[in-house]
Amino acid sequence: EAVYRIFLPRAGRLELTEVALTPEGDAIFPDFDEAAYEEVWREEHPAEKGRPAFTFRRLVRSRPAS
Repeated sequence: EAVYRIFLPRAGRLELTEVALTPEGDAIFPDFDEAAYEEVWREEHPAEKGRPAFTFRRLVRSRPAS
């Protein structure tokens, strides 16, 4: 999480994969000001055959980092 926090203020674009499950582990993407970004692309995939639902998202920074 520390690496994400260091570089997130410099990110002009985020490519996110959101998976509808909560696995155990210690690598997580930190909370961020989503209002500072505009979603320009989304591709949703429903759960099927034991695979969880997931979504690909592209966010582009729409205002400077605070």
